[in-house]
Amino acid sequence: MKLTVNKEYKLRHLFAAAVFAAAGCWFFRDGLSAWPRENEKWRNDPANAAYVALWDAGKTPQDAPPVQRPPYPPQKIRGQIFFGIALCGIAAFVVLMLAAESMKSLEWDPGTGTMKGSLTGGKTLDFRNVEKLDLSKWRGKRVARVVMADGRKIKLDAWHHAGAAELVRHLRDTLHIESED
Repeated sequence: MKLTVNKEYKLRHLFAAAVFAAAGCWFFRDGLSAWPRENEKWRNDPANAAYVALWDAGKTPQDAPPVQRPPYPPQKIRGQIFFGIALCGIAAFVVLMLAAESMKSLEWDPGTGTMKGSLTGGKTLDFRNVEKLDLSKWRGKRVARVVMADGRKIKLDAWHHAGAAELVRHLRDTLHIESED
């Protein structure tokens, strides 16, 4: 048997990343395309020629009526680009964290009584070397820690990985490993 990324966990995180990326792209669209186009329309309107000259000379007051200044000041456009970068960065972070969870591996064989994978450092560990099972976070968070005789700890998270609950049940119920609740 082996751990695999929990489908629900994966889909929720991919959905969240897609929402952040879509929002970031919308901010980029406004800051890089739509708002500069609106400002260009204002600038090219012959009725605004005098206002454009005053704006370019820096003589337009901050509280000037909207027709006397561009619809979107440069700091607002920069703000849109900043938020686009931030939201797309969050999306990338979520995807990277999901990828990191996806790379974690653990396979176990009840027949041979061993487990091996990235969570064991690539070493084959014998179930006989499991000292105890920390289930203090199992009921609330579905997180267990397998404590080996050499002090090594293996974190099993059933929200992140399908198969974690089966391994916990095997260690607790079949092998009767001492557990702390």
